[in-house]
Amino acid sequence: MKYRLLTEHVMDSTTGEISTKDFKEIVTKSNLKRGFRMVYALYDEAQLYIVKGEKDLAVMLHIRNLFTKNKVEIPLNARKIAKEIVIKKEDKIEKGIGVSKVSTVIRRMVEIDLLMRIERGIYRLNPFAYLPYQSDGALLQKEWLELKEKSEKD
Repeated sequence: MKYRLLTEHVMDSTTGEISTKDFKEIVTKSNLKRGFRMVYALYDEAQLYIVKGEKDLAVMLHIRNLFTKNKVEIPLNARKIAKEIVIKKEDKIEKGIGVSKVSTVIRRMVEIDLLMRIERGIYRLNPFAYLPYQSDGALLQKEWLELKEKSEKD
């Protein structure tokens, strides 16, 4: 077990005198690392379910990349996403994808539990499948479980 030494200023309740006191704090280590993206097996399974072609993959990757360590809940607008996606094929650049294609991919991502619908148009990425770069995995996973539990009660 590792300890960290903390020095605090403490006031004596009877005399009112301030003194310094050392406390030992137990340091716990999380198995989840920070500083890189993590992809779990659930992500691979979800990808197989969601992706039926090149456009599906482009939409899924675009949505996944919208999530960052600072943005764990994001608005997803199918029309906006459809306009933002660019697919490159050899020398040809194809801009835009159909809104129905984007809606279908979002629906599949929710069905397979890769995304959670928080409220209308707001979604959260499953931290048990994918963790964005430098995000706090333990915190995100705890929040995900609390939200799942809450949604199952409703």
